[in-house]
Amino acid sequence: MTKIILALDVDTMQKARKMVNRLKGWVEMFKVGISLFTKTGPSVIKMIKDYNEKVFLDLKFFDIPSVVEKACENCLKWRVDMFNLHILGGEEMLRRVVDFVNNFCQKKNIKEKPKIIGVTLLTSFKEESLTEFLNIKKEEFQDLVVRLALIAKKSNLDGVVASPKDIKRIKEECGKDFLVVSPGIRLPTIEISRDDQERVMTPEEAVKAGADYIVIGRPLLKAEDPIDLITKIKESIKS
Repeated sequence: MTKIILALDVDTMQKARKMVNRLKGWVEMFKVGISLFTKTGPSVIKMIKDYNEKVFLDLKFFDIPSVVEKACENCLKWRVDMFNLHILGGEEMLRRVVDFVNNFCQKKNIKEKPKIIGVTLLTSFKEESLTEFLNIKKEEFQDLVVRLALIAKKSNLDGVVASPKDIKRIKEECGKDFLVVSPGIRLPTIEISRDDQERVMTPEEAVKAGADYIVIGRPLLKAEDPIDLITKIKESIKS
C-alpha cells in the first residue's frame, strides 16, 4: 500500500504545528526540508514526534563521509524515521553512513532503524537543461537515474527519491522491495502557481507505476479542507 508523506513546506513553527495537528493520523509521515529546518532547527522534529508522528528529514546530505556520519548521528538522536543522502556523494559515503547507522542502532538497542534514502536527480530538472548540464542525450536521462539507483542499492540503502516517471525502471532494475519515494505529485484539479516541478504525475499514476511513498506538499497545504482532499486521494489510490 502506497504511503503518503506531507511536505511541510511552510516557513514558521506555528504553521507547521497547525498542519501536523490537523493532519496527524491522516498521512504516514511529515517531511521537514531545508527551508523549515534552517528556520526552526531540530525543534520542529521534536514537535512532530511529540504528536507520535513519523518524520522524513529531507536535508540531502552531500559531503565527505566523516562529516555526513556526524550529521546522521544527530538524525538518530532526534529519532527521525527517514533521511536522505545524495548518491553522487559516492559509494564510500553511502556505505559508511549505512554502517554507522547499523552500529549505532545495535549499540543503543534501537530496533526500528531509520530508512536511508538516496537522492537521484531533482524532479525540478528539465530534461532539456540536463542535456546541456550533464552532456547526455535526452533518451539517456532515465538510464542515468537507474544507474544512480543501482549504486544506492549496492551500497545497501533502503531506496531512493526519484521522479514518478522513473519508478517503473527503478523497480525493474532494483527489485520491488527497493523503496521509491516520489515527489513531484500533482493533482489535475489544482493549479500550482510558480511550480518548479517538471517531471510530475498524479497520485494514481505514481501508485500504478509502483511508488512506495508519494510526497504531496502544496496541494494539501493550500487546500481549504485538507482532510477532505486527502480522503479523496486515498480513495483514488486504493489498490
